[in-house]
Amino acid sequence: MSVSAVIVAAGNSKRMDDGIDKLAVELNGKPLLAWTISRFESTEIIDEIIVVTREDEIEKVKELTLSEGFRKVSSIIKGGAFRQQSTQNGLNATSDDSTVVLVHDGARPLIRTSDIERIAESAEENGAALLALPSKESVKEVHDGRVTKTLPRESIWLAQTPQGFRKELLQKALSDAEKEGYVGTDEASLVERIGEEVVVVEGHSSNIKVTVSSDIEVVRSLLEGEEESV
Repeated sequence: MSVSAVIVAAGNSKRMDDGIDKLAVELNGKPLLAWTISRFESTEIIDEIIVVTREDEIEKVKELTLSEGFRKVSSIIKGGAFRQQSTQNGLNATSDDSTVVLVHDGARPLIRTSDIERIAESAEENGAALLALPSKESVKEVHDGRVTKTLPRESIWLAQTPQGFRKELLQKALSDAEKEGYVGTDEASLVERIGEEVVVVEGHSSNIKVTVSSDIEVVRSLLEGEEESV
């Protein structure tokens, strides 16, 4: 098995306050994106890392890669207009030897290396796998401000990344979606759409995605906790 990690970091941080670039926020001495990349860099099962970013950020990410001494980053490439295109660009940049591809949000810097390994192994065995958390809350379906249905909590899981796939399966899912003009919510939804099963691997609540400004302090606190426990 040869595993490629595609880190998608081409978003515009639209939900952050004051135009903050969340991936450049300093956390305990280095940018958030560096923490994310470092988790894959230190995971033995990962053979190469492709970072997909905005065109105007490519040089900055190259400098980051050099300053942090990342050796597994093989490509830093331009993202697309939306996530599917960014994932496709990342997939195109993987090596010919790659057999399993993991797709991860650049804004999830607390992913555990053990979970990266579990997803890669499950993807090789099953074809597709994703990290997720079982819902702890009651889930309501709402229309026009009114509850129309209460969904069974035991069947609701909250998707995380990385999501892992056999390379040829992810390529087929992306190609079919592009041909038919379909835009999914994540890579797993594209694989589901072509009738393939996606195995769920239970993740951890610490693997949060930095989306709004308040998430930054949560991540900073969790990172400090990790360092204190070492």
